[in-house]
Amino acid sequence: MELAARVIACRAEDAHGSESIRIATRRDIHVKAREYIDANLESPISIADICHHVDVSISTLERVFRRTAGMTPLAYIRSRRMNRARHLLLTHRREITVAEAALQSGLTHFGRFSRSDRSFFGELLSQTDGAR
Repeated sequence: MELAARVIACRAEDAHGSESIRIATRRDIHVKAREYIDANLESPISIADICHHVDVSISTLERVFRRTAGMTPLAYIRSRRMNRARHLLLTHRREITVAEAALQSGLTHFGRFSRSDRSFFGELLSQTDGAR
């Protein structure tokens, strides 16, 4: 009986330990992917590039982002780029145009960019305080 209790306790510890390992691994994947994305916002970024950098499959990357960020990796990239463009416009006020801020943020498709800015911020980036 005592042996059975020890085996059950050991399995419970393993199950708990492996769950914390999975959580830590998920967090590590998310952090590495975010760091890669943030370091490469100005360049084209593909999901394959991120997966290669983090050394995970596309399905793992998608699952990790949905669990940790509540969005897909592509939605995260788009959000980071939009926020960077807005930040550039707000911090460099009269020194930068909307087009320059977009390009420096990796937003090269201006039609999609102009449609997205209102949905992200409730205003056009050209209306952002100081934007030209």
